[in-house]
Amino acid sequence: MNLDPNFYFSMECDSDGTLRSMFWADARSREAYLNFSNVVVFDVTYKANNFVCLSGRSESINAFFDGFVNLNTLLPDFVEQYDRALMARREAEKPKDFLTTTSKPRLISRLPFEKVAATCYTAKMFELFQKELNDSVSYWSDLVNHEDDVIVYKVGLCDEDKRKWYTVLYDESEGLTLKCECAKFETDGYLCKHIFHVMKQKHVTVIPERYILKRWTIDAIYIMDSGVDNELGNEVTPIMKWSLKTQANEAMEIASSSVATYKDMRSLHKGLMDKFRSLSLTDIRFVLVTGVPNEVGSSAIPVDMLGISIRDPQVVRTKGRPKTASRIPSGLIISQKERRKHMCSLCHEKGHYMTTCPNKI
Repeated sequence: MNLDPNFYFSMECDSDGTLRSMFWADARSREAYLNFSNVVVFDVTYKANNFVCLSGRSESINAFFDGFVNLNTLLPDFVEQYDRALMARREAEKPKDFLTTTSKPRLISRLPFEKVAATCYTAKMFELFQKELNDSVSYWSDLVNHEDDVIVYKVGLCDEDKRKWYTVLYDESEGLTLKCECAKFETDGYLCKHIFHVMKQKHVTVIPERYILKRWTIDAIYIMDSGVDNELGNEVTPIMKWSLKTQANEAMEIASSSVATYKDMRSLHKGLMDKFRSLSLTDIRFVLVTGVPNEVGSSAIPVDMLGISIRDPQVVRTKGRPKTASRIPSGLIISQKERRKHMCSLCHEKGHYMTTCPNKI
């Protein structure tokens, strides 16, 4: 945390100091949030579920933590191992980013919309795109309904039972709307083979912009301010502050590379501060905003508060049958247990064998 000025964490505790929830994010995670608005949430059921992810994609989360976290990982160790897993993932992304920016994709067709995809998608995403496009070659379609600008098709494999074919909607009434029953786009964020088949049939040359999600594009990792486009208004929001801090830190790192750039940065910063101080506060564009929280959160304990002892989260009962009996056994069960007891052949008492009989001489 000392090496990352933009690292933030907050803990929500009960009145006795028992941990209820915790949030943390480093600088790069906060930068990614500006672009993608994603937050990873973990179940904090302590020593019961052992961090089961709350989303439906638990398998991908398990793969993400494979080798870093197991069922015996304690909460403090989990935070540290999470950082290591995140670092490993980021390091693994570097060769892929290099491949995206330095290589030229190889096309498998002369379709205009494939050329468009090649210029905007990352290398990995374009590979997935081409797989769907290549698979679409083996698909046929039947026209089901045609009313004005709306056409409905059934699309499926040429040697497959048509009852298994998927319904594809092609709607030109307001722009171009494409929707498939397989829900590939809604689930994974890119178009499916069924839609590609219809697009080729209708001679579509360009993929509508709405179907190219920014998160899968080359520009996604380089565009910084896009996440705050919709935040502009009369109030400075936490997201706007995060964006400004990230840019300032990036400028500081570059300026610190030499004495010359350092001096230039100092001069620019002084001129900028002098300009801000001289602005008229009667101009609504330059009214100083006060009381803007640095982070989003509610009743979180300040991290600089001394004397706070944080206790482990409360242990929650697991689902299913308890390990120990919690109900009073019935008379029938007691009698059955009594009958199952071993009888000594020497004294004819229950509960022991002849070899351990107290009456044995």
